[in-house]
Amino acid sequence: MANIFGYGSLINRGSVGKTLGLDVRDIQMSAVTLNGYHRIWDLVEYISFDGKKFQEAIFLNIYPEKEATCWGVIVKVPDADFIELDKRERHYDRIDVSHLIEPAADETVYTYIGKDEYTTPSDHAVVCERYENMVKEAFLDWGEDIYKTKYLSEPNHSFPVVSGVYTFKP
Repeated sequence: MANIFGYGSLINRGSVGKTLGLDVRDIQMSAVTLNGYHRIWDLVEYISFDGKKFQEAIFLNIYPEKEATCWGVIVKVPDADFIELDKRERHYDRIDVSHLIEPAADETVYTYIGKDEYTTPSDHAVVCERYENMVKEAFLDWGEDIYKTKYLSEPNHSFPVVSGVYTFKP
């Protein structure tokens, strides 16, 4: 078994369960810190709110910074089966961060970091309200203190927020 370090939507049990095909009650998560990285809104994906016109949207990413720390969770990935996660996180590279996790995990820990070609948002990019709320709710699920000290204390984005159901460009 291996683990994935989640720092955005992968903190959300429902989101993880949907991707891995697991009941949310069967998902094993534990809170940890990733040393040497900070969370940032800069991963570009193309999404559509109407099924026709695609536009640039921004999602969470992490960026290396020597003295930084990033709160998140490690999620046990059954049989180290990353096929569906890798498909979902196609604009990210999966990297081994086992040596940067506190407290240390018993098994290998990977995370996703945005590929360079997807980390330069334009002035026309938006943030999806549904995604932003899902991340906020995931932090709140770990408690008000985690939400205040780990989510609200980090720099936010300055992109317009758009509501509605969206789909990703294939």
